[in-house]
Amino acid sequence: MKWPSRRFLDLVGVELPIIQAPMAGANGAAMASAVTRAGGVGSIPMAVGGGVSRLPDERPLNLNYFCHAERARDPHRDAAWRAALGERFTGGEEARRRPFGAADVAFLEELKPEIVSFHFGIPEILRVPPGIIVLATATSVAEAKFLEPHVDAIIAQGWEAGGHRGYFLKDGEMGTLALVPQIVDAVKIPVIAAGGISDGRGIAAAFALGADAVQIGTTYLRTAESTIKYGHRLGEDTVVTNVFSGRPARGLTNRLVEEVGPINPNAPPFPQAAADTAALRAESPLDFGPLWSGQAASLAPPFRSSEDLTHHLATDAQDVLRRLASFAP
Repeated sequence: MKWPSRRFLDLVGVELPIIQAPMAGANGAAMASAVTRAGGVGSIPMAVGGGVSRLPDERPLNLNYFCHAERARDPHRDAAWRAALGERFTGGEEARRRPFGAADVAFLEELKPEIVSFHFGIPEILRVPPGIIVLATATSVAEAKFLEPHVDAIIAQGWEAGGHRGYFLKDGEMGTLALVPQIVDAVKIPVIAAGGISDGRGIAAAFALGADAVQIGTTYLRTAESTIKYGHRLGEDTVVTNVFSGRPARGLTNRLVEEVGPINPNAPPFPQAAADTAALRAESPLDFGPLWSGQAASLAPPFRSSEDLTHHLATDAQDVLRRLASFAP
């Protein structure tokens, strides 16, 4: 296939400029392997739980890590938050979301994945073993400029994206259509568009904006490899909220969002808020659990296999690009 830009393809050595977004709690190695078999880049979320102990045979793969700062609990803020929750406060074990650290460096040195990506900035001491391609998320031009000297490519995350906002300086709150071309103009390294991209039209639009690849998440929630256990895949009404984890993230509106959110100033900082409704969330996940989803969920084609979906997205994008090229003088 011929693409408007080959910068990302040549950097990573893949056939398709499609990265399956790492989705903690929604995907694992099976989805990543399927996308990689199709010629794209599969991603495995490593910040929640144990991630993986070994890498699948299908390569290249992207291992994704969080870079949040761990904070001590604030008793005054906790008291205000518990008052806001009322009988919804159930308590539970602290969420197992850890920032990138020394153990992860050792893991990377042992397994040597082709790609590592970071969310919420980059580690204070970036010690990724040589030869591993580094990606990181930016939600503003300022963040992209900060990241450029330290990474090989930038993921430009628009406001439409599902899941946690990847900001680390200040949330840009900018849509993909406005964000991508500004970052493309501001940096010299490849740019990966993310947010609101669910079909070939979105992929073609990203290239028209100057992107070198796309990152797609919500669309893959409909596939067989998705590890979601609950029926929220068909929802369309999304909102940015901090009441599930303590950090702004886009998901479907549910009872907890309606009753104490969407943005509650008393929610403890990420990831502490997740522990305070843990038991309630386990009992009634659709009402009180996070249902992460991007704004373009309704555009997601119902493909059973992540591998087939990736092929379809690429073919669909090629068809759109050909139609657009036919209008060229």
